[in-house]
Parts: sequence; structure tokens; C-alpha cells
Amino acid sequence: MSERIQELLSPKTGIPIRRSLFATRTTRFESTQDEIKPCANTQATANILTLLIELENTARSEYTIKNVNKFLSLLSEKTDLANPDSVFAHIAARNVTSNTKAALCYAYKTYCKRFQIDAKIPFYKAAAKAVKIPTKEKLEMFIANASKTLATQLTISMETGLRPIELCNLRVKDVDLEQRTLYPATAKHGSARTLKISQSLAAMIQTQASRTT
Repeated sequence: MSERIQELLSPKTGIPIRRSLFATRTTRFESTQDEIKPCANTQATANILTLLIELENTARSEYTIKNVNKFLSLLSEKTDLANPDSVFAHIAARNVTSNTKAALCYAYKTYCKRFQIDAKIPFYKAAAKAVKIPTKEKLEMFIANASKTLATQLTISMETGLRPIELCNLRVKDVDLEQRTLYPATAKHGSARTLKISQSLAAMIQTQASRTT
């Protein structure tokens, strides 16, 4: 079993757990909140683990693997994964957004496909949300009051407009400090990009790197 899959498992029980991870290219900034709730259905637990390993072996992204694990673990605590009707009834009754319901359905669809469960997956349309963009002054205020690590992350986002997942996936090889340039891996299969950063941000990144090496 790979280290990446082992990270998703409880060290005591081997049961999939939920973990939020935030990483940048210079270091891994990790914030973990584990909820270990043993699943009564040991077959479902074994099936989830099998699916996670196969997703990794087929080069699925870490983001996808973690979300599939999180949502299937949640469903397995409340429903019988072998019974699509109970799963869909539970999803429909949950007091969550349509986006979350769609994510639950996607995870279960992946499970059904692997274990040949005949299920008609319901469709949940994402609700449109108004986006309120903070002013530059507010962003700078947040950055000034943040920790050094978070300040670096927020400044990268402010200057480049990277999505959170793109920021998480930044690696050392994606940064040229001499040229003050980022080459992020794109989300959603977008075109490759070259992003210029300020001298002050380059200095922040260099300082962050030196603290973690």
C-alpha cells in the first residue's frame, strides 16, 4: 500500500478518515482534522480501500482520491453502499448544498462503476452564487495579520489568481525565483501558463523556503 493511501487511513483502525490538506510548491502546509468513525460494514471499508488504491494506480489526482475517500466514508457511516436506494435517499435528505450533493453522487458513481452496482445516479445542479470580491486594501489587511506561511499563500493567490487546488499543487520545480516566474500545473485541463510575480513576493517565497529546508 502506498504512503499516499496510508495517509488517508487511521493509524489505529485502518479505516478511511477525512483529512484536509493544503500545500504549496515550497513546502507542505498541512492542517489536519481527523474524524475516526468505524464503519459497521467491513466489506464497504475494504471496498473503499480497494477503490482508493486503484484510483492511485490509474494516476488520478490526490485531490480526487481524497474527496472520493471523504465522501464514501461519510456515506458508509450512514447507509449501505450496496443499496443505491438508501444511499440516494440519504443524499437527498442531507441539509447541504447542491454542490455537496453532486460531489457525494460523483464519489458513489465511482464506487458503483468499480463494483458493478446498477444505479441511476441523480443529478444535482450547482446553485449559482454571487461572488463578492474583496478590495485590495482588505486583502492586504488579511495578509498583514496572517502568519508568515499563510501570508505567502494569500499573496500568491492575490498576485496570480491561482485556484486553491492549483496553489496546493505548486512545487519547487514550478518556480523560477531569478526570473520571478511561476509555471503552475493547471486545473481542469487548462492551457499551460507563465505567471510573473513581484520582487516582494519572490522574497517571501525565498524566506518561506529557507525556513523549511
